[in-house]
Amino acid sequence: MASETDSVLAKWSPKAPVDVMTLLIIIGLTVAGILAVFSASWPVTSRPLSDGSLGDPYKFLFSQTIYAILGGVFCTLFSYAPPERFRRSAKWGFILAIILMLLVFTPLGVEMGGARRWLKIGPLMFQPSELAKVALIVYLARCVTTPKEWPRKQLHTFCACMSAVLLVSGLCLLQRDMGTAVISFCFGLVVLFYAGLKWWMVAGTWAFAAVMGLYLAWIEPYRWERITAFLHPTRDTDDTAYHIIRMLITCARGGLIGPGPGLSREKWLALPARHTDAIFCVIASELGFIGAAALVIVFLLFMFRAVSLARRQPNRFSTILLAGLGTSIVLQAFVNMGVATGCLPCTGITLPFISAGGSSLLMTLVACGMILSLSRQVAPETPKEDAECLPAA
Repeated sequence: MASETDSVLAKWSPKAPVDVMTLLIIIGLTVAGILAVFSASWPVTSRPLSDGSLGDPYKFLFSQTIYAILGGVFCTLFSYAPPERFRRSAKWGFILAIILMLLVFTPLGVEMGGARRWLKIGPLMFQPSELAKVALIVYLARCVTTPKEWPRKQLHTFCACMSAVLLVSGLCLLQRDMGTAVISFCFGLVVLFYAGLKWWMVAGTWAFAAVMGLYLAWIEPYRWERITAFLHPTRDTDDTAYHIIRMLITCARGGLIGPGPGLSREKWLALPARHTDAIFCVIASELGFIGAAALVIVFLLFMFRAVSLARRQPNRFSTILLAGLGTSIVLQAFVNMGVATGCLPCTGITLPFISAGGSSLLMTLVACGMILSLSRQVAPETPKEDAECLPAA
C-alpha cells in the first residue's frame, strides 16, 4: 500500500491516464478471442442446417464482435467511474445479481445443457451468475474494508463474507452449475486472502470446501463420473472420459509450433464445446505449444500487472478490489486451461476474453473497466536513492 504522502499524490482523476500495459493486454486478449472463436466455430456453423438451409460460417464471428464492442463500451464507462462509486454501489449490485439469479427459476429462466442458468427477456439472453461473480468480488472488498479494526473483528467479517459466498454458490448449485459454484467460492477466498485472513480460517475454509465438494459430487452421478474420468481418463474413452481424451488429442496434435491459424484437424471432427469450454485446445492444436504457452504468459503478465498496480493504491479497498479482480480473471483462465489439458476435472468454465459467450465477455470487460479506473490513482513509484559514494582516498 502506498505511503501517506503518495496517497495524496494518487488521488483519482478522470483525466489521469490508465495503465497502458494493462489496456494493451485487454485489447490483445479480446481481439485474440474474436479470432479464436471464428476459427473454432466456422467448421460447425458452415454446415447445412436441419431444414436444408445454408449455414452461416460467420455467425459466432459476428456475435462475438458485437459483444466485444458492447463490452468495450462498458469497459470505457467503468474506467471513468470513480472507485468510491464502486464502493457505494457494491451492496446494491450484489442484491441485483441475487435477484437476477432467482429469476432464473421463474418462467423467464431457460434450461440448456442440463443447467438452468440463463435468463431470457425478450430477444436478450443473459447468464446472471456471470454478473454475480463480479458483484461478489466488489461486495466482499467492501465488507473486509468496512471494519476499522480488521484484525480484531476478522471472525465477524469472515462469517458475513462467507454467507454471501455460500449464497451465490448455493444458487449456482440449484441451477445445476457446479463449475460456477466452485469458481465463485474460490473468488471469495481470493478476496479474503488479500484481506489478510488468519491462516486457521483459510485452512478451515478449504477443508470445509473439499468435504462439501466431494459430497456434492458423490450425490450426483454425472458429477462423480467427471471425477472418475479425470482420475482414469483411459478407462472409458467412449463415454465418461470422451471429452478429456478428445481435448488431450487435440492439444497433442499441435506439436511445438502447430500447423497455423485455422488449420486444426480436430475441430472438424468430434471435439466437444470447441468454441466455448475447449477453445484452448483449438488454440494449442493450431499454434502448438509455443502459441499456448504465449497465451499463458499473457495471462500471467495480466495478473502481475494487476497485483503491481494494487500495491500502489492509496487505500485498502482499492488494493483488495484491484488485486481480487485481476487474480480472479486469471484464476478462471487457469481452471479452464487446466481442464483442457487434463489437469483438472471438467467444470464447464469459460476462458475469459477467449471463449464464445456474451455474458462472460461482457462481465470480464466490466471487471477490466474497474481495473483501468483504479489504475488512474496509482501512487508514483518512489525512485531508489543512489548509494552514497565513499570519498576518494
